[in-house]
Amino acid sequence: MTVIVSKPAVNLREELASLRNQGGYQEQQFWFENAVTNGTFDSDLTGWIIDDANGTVVWDASGKISLTGGGGTVYASQAIATVSGQTYRLSINGPASGNIHLAVGTTENSQNILYVALGATGTFTFVATAATTYVTLREFAGTGPTLVDN
Repeated sequence: MTVIVSKPAVNLREELASLRNQGGYQEQQFWFENAVTNGTFDSDLTGWIIDDANGTVVWDASGKISLTGGGGTVYASQAIATVSGQTYRLSINGPASGNIHLAVGTTENSQNILYVALGATGTFTFVATAATTYVTLREFAGTGPTLVDN
């Protein structure tokens, strides 16, 4: 005895359309906003924690942050929400001169994740280790003013 089964050809496009209509197939698109609030310094220093006890940290009318260390280090720091274990990219338009450093850590003004001296520009990656990560710009005594943008 011989049994012959005949089935129509499978059309993947039709199958995917059918699954999408059933809710079993879903297309998603993700948009990520900048995690740093007012990272462009366009109008002020909103969102930044300022420590200028040893100098000055002010908004410059050219749309930049101006850091001048007087008798010690000054900094501007910002807390951002992160996911532990996720990799983040940080891009900065730093100074052409001056003594400014970028620090990334788990507390305000800490550097336990990343610490680099800045040149004119830079892109850096770091892996978050907590739900909150701090990004800090530091300027050292007597080397400013140093302007940083974006």
